[in-house]
Amino acid sequence: MVGEPEWTEEVLRAALEDHSPCFDWLERPGRHQYRWRSFDGRWITARRRVKDHSSLLKATKGSVPLDLYVSTSAWLDPIDLPRLKDSTRPHPILLDHLVVFDIDIRPFSLKQLESARRAAIALREWIDINTNLVLVHIAFSGGKGFHLVYS
Repeated sequence: MVGEPEWTEEVLRAALEDHSPCFDWLERPGRHQYRWRSFDGRWITARRRVKDHSSLLKATKGSVPLDLYVSTSAWLDPIDLPRLKDSTRPHPILLDHLVVFDIDIRPFSLKQLESARRAAIALREWIDINTNLVLVHIAFSGGKGFHLVYS
């Protein structure tokens, strides 16, 4: 079809090199674990700390990320964390965690997306009035709604 983008690994790599994801909303980006869905669909976990755009490019050098996941937990050492049921390795040191609200309204449509936007605003107002959580970041989730991130 005419006008449809050609999503190749080269095109996506160039886009990542030219456009950095925003790390400003994380107090210490290097304390979080990073995972991404590769071009072939596999999920890959970073084997090095990601602190900024340059270190993200180094971490993802072998595979182009389609989706990027940042853990809500901050760890003393976020590299090679043990699996939940792994009882043979020492427990990692958890420093802090974020609280994330994921607002999705299905099925996806412009009307439902507007409903999700209104729900996100209402939730933000309720949290501001009723809790001592501090808003860190709001983002479109890339799907059916929004993520509200608090500390």
